[in-house]
Amino acid sequence: MIKIVIPEAKIFKELFEAVGKLVDEVSLNITINGVFLRAMDISQIALIEVNLPRDMFLEYTVEEEGTLGFSTSNIQKVLKHVKKGENLVLWSDGSYVNFRVEGLVRREYRFRNLEVPVIDIPSAELETNVKAQLIASVINHAIQDVEVVGTIIEVEAPSTEELVFRGRGTGVNETRLKAGSVGLISLEVYEPSKSQYDISYLRSVMKLCKVSDVVSLGFSSDSPLLLDFQIGGTGKVRYIMAPVSI
Repeated sequence: MIKIVIPEAKIFKELFEAVGKLVDEVSLNITINGVFLRAMDISQIALIEVNLPRDMFLEYTVEEEGTLGFSTSNIQKVLKHVKKGENLVLWSDGSYVNFRVEGLVRREYRFRNLEVPVIDIPSAELETNVKAQLIASVINHAIQDVEVVGTIIEVEAPSTEELVFRGRGTGVNETRLKAGSVGLISLEVYEPSKSQYDISYLRSVMKLCKVSDVVSLGFSSDSPLLLDFQIGGTGKVRYIMAPVSI
């Protein structure tokens, strides 16, 4: 028997909006310590890792560890109309995965527990030459501005004084964040770096900016982009995206 209660269903809504952009089905690994998830899109451009420790749940009952598999489109439909302050209850007896949204009105859903293949990719600590912490809304707006002019975003840190988001296409757009500015909390540059990424993959994970105040960013020249989001107090989401060649 597995039963967990998420105190803010909206967190799961934004989380699965992001995951659903990458995969059609997902497998939650339920352990005595928390809920874990790894998913990679079919083109192997982006990988998302989710770690939700048990202390972020209102109730966490795991009599036997296991996996819960379901369609990401189904969970998105379940959570489509959740409101702030509503709880999400998830439980399973093995054969089915059950969801209940608890608010002014109680809504219940039941889906067959799917066998979803688990990604067999060893976890590795990604070392980057640039490390930054940004206010989530600032990086979100920067990416939205790039979308206006093109499909590729260039991220550059020429020195410890500045971080630049740049888009080129039908026009040119630049967002420059100076060290010490309100939006750029910290910036470490071990080596000047510049890299380009597909804006559509980056845009898909920006849903998490609605439930995360600060985003940690890391990259090196022509190397993967690393984004870390803190959600629900102690929950963590890591997003790794491959660069594109221009």
